[in-house]
Amino acid sequence: MKRILLTAFVVLCFSTSAFAFDVKTDIGNININGTLSGYSILTDNANPTGSLDTNGEDKHVRYDISNALVNVSKTTGIVRFNVFGGAYAFPTVGVAGNKTLTDDANTGLFGPLPIAYVELDPTSFLSIQAGKLPTIIGYESAFTYQNINIQRGLVWNMEPVVSRGIRVIVATGPLTLKAGANDGFYSKDKLALEGSVGLTLGNFSTSFNVLIPNKNTPANDTAPIANKQEYDLIASYTAGKLTLGSDLLYVYSPKSSKAGFSDSAAAYGLAGFADYNINDKFSLGARLEYAFNKSTNNPNSANADLIGYGPSSKALSFTLTPMYKYKYLFARVDFSYVRINNYSEGSGFGVNGNKANQYRLGIEGGIIF
Repeated sequence: MKRILLTAFVVLCFSTSAFAFDVKTDIGNININGTLSGYSILTDNANPTGSLDTNGEDKHVRYDISNALVNVSKTTGIVRFNVFGGAYAFPTVGVAGNKTLTDDANTGLFGPLPIAYVELDPTSFLSIQAGKLPTIIGYESAFTYQNINIQRGLVWNMEPVVSRGIRVIVATGPLTLKAGANDGFYSKDKLALEGSVGLTLGNFSTSFNVLIPNKNTPANDTAPIANKQEYDLIASYTAGKLTLGSDLLYVYSPKSSKAGFSDSAAAYGLAGFADYNINDKFSLGARLEYAFNKSTNNPNSANADLIGYGPSSKALSFTLTPMYKYKYLFARVDFSYVRINNYSEGSGFGVNGNKANQYRLGIEGGIIF
């Protein structure tokens, strides 16, 4: 499978006819586009656990497919749809890596159709979506090519990615309201409720988003703590070539004997983003973030570690990503640094989990058509 995808990657990269398709059909125009890209990450002080293809410490050098995705959508008319299909990876700062095509990680989490939903738009201001929906929580998106950095951040790592359910969207003037019911952190039979209030004024936009799962929701492969309530405030502002963004997140995991949590736990996260388009070929993306656990009531509760380094841990990260684009091709480099404090024994970086710093150098290249 990997050999086939890599062969296709080479063919597309040297093709001059790659483009997004707009197919006219009896039901309206169908848009077809996609991404084919590969990446490599070099890590100093790799994570001691978390990789499914090693017996302990993560590999110091990883390379794999980051995206082999096709997006088919219909964005006009009363009946619409949006489907993503293929393979994908979720490289994340401070988190162990895994193969793109493996069970229980990356493509194995949400399957070959990670996002697939139908949408009814009976009026100009009302939309109803149902299926596998991207989350309303957070500033960063699911796939690498949708973000200004190759790796996702510490705050993103606490948030859901995809949920199965239904969502109602009402948009009137500068105001957008969303409400839905789904399975939260991809939890199958456990109900979660979501809501959002968004405001757009010229080049400024902001939204307050909430996700409240059933408190008894058990862990699953996408989230070791899946009963997390999330309260999220995001904002974005564009001034000429510069776009600034922010993501303020509060996470609360309630006590639940059924979920195996003997006490409640909480965490905070704050991320700032900047993306500067130097010209039509070069851009520079940056992310600065801080996250900390506030789980001191009962550090022995199974939900006490919400950011991944221990019940009272704190983490600071910085990522810088210059990117080059030429027509359908792109290439970029990721420089990232993570510093953790108050981490539990064995939960830090390095083979023994006793290092506080992690540096990474990542590269990604491919084609967006």
